[in-house]
Amino acid sequence: MELADWRASQAWPTSCEKFMAVQTILDRNKLLIDEINANHHSGSEERLEHNVSLIRELNTNILKVVDLYKELSSSFLSTVSELKTPAPAH
Repeated sequence: MELADWRASQAWPTSCEKFMAVQTILDRNKLLIDEINANHHSGSEERLEHNVSLIRELNTNILKVVDLYKELSSSFLSTVSELKTPAPAH
């Protein structure tokens, strides 16, 4: 296996884990949005008050997704840079 192939293969598992984490958060966000909408349409004061905590969780999740995408982007750029670096001569 060439060094470039080895480098790329090492980056892939970490990227997959991060993409799966992003998807999990996005799935949770969809559920939160659905619940927020249902609470909003109910008009119930209690359910509207509960939306405050749901919206906070949604905002926190969005920040997590942004951070994960930053990490993925950085990792991708690092891997591409390493792939462009010639392997040392033996």
